[in-house]
Amino acid sequence: MYVLCAPHLVLRFQGRTVLAAYRGNTWIVIGASIPFTECSVGYVGVNDGWTDLAENYRLDWLYDSAFDGNIALTGPPCQYD
Repeated sequence: MYVLCAPHLVLRFQGRTVLAAYRGNTWIVIGASIPFTECSVGYVGVNDGWTDLAENYRLDWLYDSAFDGNIALTGPPCQYD
């Protein structure tokens, strides 16, 4: 399972990775109780997670930030056995 959101930053703090976006003083942050194994942000239709996953069902393109465009963030939580 993957989460797909349209913000523009991948942030790492206190040992956790979150997906985040802001405009001015307004922020949106997505975290998970089960940590993301990898995250990526990209330009929609070019190098975003949805486009990457459609290619081979794997998140291969890993970017930390993208600005000034139509952006999407993608990240799967880790899987516990």
